Amino acid sequence: PGAAPTSTLMLLRAVQRVADACSALGRDDDAERFRDASGRLAEAYHSEYFDPQTRHYAVPGVAYRQAMNVLPLAFGAVPEQYASEVFASLESDLLNRTSRHLDCGAAGVKQLLPVLDQYGRADLAIDVATQPTRPGWGEWRAAGDTLWESWDADARSRNHYFLGSIAFWIQQRV
Repeated sequence: PGAAPTSTLMLLRAVQRVADACSALGRDDDAERFRDASGRLAEAYHSEYFDPQTRHYAVPGVAYRQAMNVLPLAFGAVPEQYASEVFASLESDLLNRTSRHLDCGAAGVKQLLPVLDQYGRADLAIDVATQPTRPGWGEWRAAGDTLWESWDADARSRNHYFLGSIAFWIQQRV
């Protein structure tokens, strides 16, 4: 789908963080300005990518993308009336298309397990986290390694945080 969907959401997250920092520093006018900007980014994303027929985020003509739905759920960018449907699309994709395997790339992978947990599917998060086949962290565990640079057995780095963000969820939740 190109870089625009993910880039928009990562910018939204950065703007949200700046708003939080401004608020913590007592710069309430600046915080409000950045919160307004993040709201406009969320509205623009929803307007551009929400498919009212399928009830999830997509690029026309492109197959389902987990990151396009994980990230707006994680960052609170989905209008409340659509959040359960967007989550249901993600849940369905994990259960039916990918057989409980992640398929969301570096930007979405950090948010996938927390989103599943947040929406009451910790069981599914554990299934995804322990998948013994690629793409899955269970494959690394079975090999006695952690934090590969890619899912490939010939990954050049075995100490790479790229896909190791599962540690965030384990430390925060498990």
